[in-house]
Amino acid sequence: MAVKSLESLRQSLARADALPPLVLVGVVSGAFCGLVIIAFRLLAESSPLTFGTR
Repeated sequence: MAVKSLESLRQSLARADALPPLVLVGVVSGAFCGLVIIAFRLLAESSPLTFGTR
């Protein structure tokens, strides 16, 4: 069942009038990537404080 829904999603995004859903996918994936980058940066900056080294 999930394969059919993914196939129908792929078919609907392949049409010429699929610009708004593609924009939404781009914005969501960009925001997620930004959050991952921020999380890794905070982890890298807080690691020396956590382990007591500078």
